[in-house]
Amino acid sequence: MNVTVRPATVGDEATIVRLIRELAQVADDTSPVTIADGRAFLAREGNGGLLAEVDGAPVGALTYSIHPGLYHGGTWALIEELIVTEAARGQGVGHALLEESVRVFRAAGCREAGVQTDFDNEVAKHLYRVHGFVDESLMLERHFEQA
Repeated sequence: MNVTVRPATVGDEATIVRLIRELAQVADDTSPVTIADGRAFLAREGNGGLLAEVDGAPVGALTYSIHPGLYHGGTWALIEELIVTEAARGQGVGHALLEESVRVFRAAGCREAGVQTDFDNEVAKHLYRVHGFVDESLMLERHFEQA
């Protein structure tokens, strides 16, 4: 499989939303994300995305945000979502997305990158560790009801 990775741009939001919804479905969940949400995310300074394609067809995406940070004396990146379609899993798509994201983060001057995944997602944890991510902290979440 010949995977190409390119930056996601405004216009790719429908593809990213479809992939996020597929990710949620695999987790037996739903995502309320809309195309407008995707457009706003991609248009916001410091946010970005990468699309993985095979023969021009999207097979994966990685979204991220870059934040100013004080502790490490520079910016840091957070991988928001990493999605690989079910049909393309195990074929190097996640590796290609992570390799390109690290290049993007380094070029942006980031001092570190972080990612979170479910405690029981052994496949994702292995993928991140292969790319140099280590268990360093625990991220806690609090969800809010939307009016």
